[in-house]
Amino acid sequence: MNQSIDALKKIDVTNYRPILNIPVSYESVYNMDLLMKYTSYCSRITPDIGKYVVFYLVGFPKGIPSVKLNFIVSSLMRFGRAVMLNSKSCELHLDKYKNNGIKVIGVKLRELASKREIAWEKLPSFIKKCHQYSIKLAVLDVDTLEDLLLAKTNGVDYFA
Repeated sequence: MNQSIDALKKIDVTNYRPILNIPVSYESVYNMDLLMKYTSYCSRITPDIGKYVVFYLVGFPKGIPSVKLNFIVSSLMRFGRAVMLNSKSCELHLDKYKNNGIKVIGVKLRELASKREIAWEKLPSFIKKCHQYSIKLAVLDVDTLEDLLLAKTNGVDYFA
């Protein structure tokens, strides 16, 4: 966390708009003591830096209680522009996540299916469902021209 904040402070943002995804593992914030410790590190993020920070929730169980998820998301939102949830599946109850402040769902093609072609077959209906809930979709392992073209044609909001 400290390295991420220090790196972002050194970037000259006058020429471009960087977005820094800071991974947040469930194990690092699953109870009140850990969350308070984590947000104490986050307090180093100034508002001028926070507008470039997206917290990326990793390893969060599907069955996490809404109250707990809401508390974690609202605690992190004080320091960044958005909270993104990593998903290894296209089978999510999106209303739960939207109602708790998740703005973006992030997926990796290789986590959705053993072959990229199969992952791209699953994604269009998931993208549509995300958009119905006003949730953006990010595909985080676009590393071929074909993936880039599929991301653009299928309405993926963000890709990396």
